Amino acid sequence: MCDMGQWKQSQHFFEHLLNDSNNNNEDLAKVECSLGEVLQWTGEWSEARKYYNRAYDRMMNIKPTRIKDLAYILFNIGEILYLEGKYEEARDYYERALAMQKETYSS
Repeated sequence: MCDMGQWKQSQHFFEHLLNDSNNNNEDLAKVECSLGEVLQWTGEWSEARKYYNRAYDRMMNIKPTRIKDLAYILFNIGEILYLEGKYEEARDYYERALAMQKETYSS
């Protein structure tokens, strides 16, 4: 749906999944990240950031640590900060994401 530009339908779908109590932490983190993406694409940056932060916090508690997913979330937060004109803060998030990616692919 997102690929077809159906943002509202995608948002409702992900919100429905969040309310499904059968999801585990990893599933919920991925849904929160996806909802953050939808909100980011529709210009709702503060809401998107809220869901990215939730996804990041949830993902931090999953073992083994999902470094690639964490880096992706940090990069997306950096994108929002960049769009908001917060360039220094955005750079910090990009650098954190890059450091995680290097850690993942250097092993």
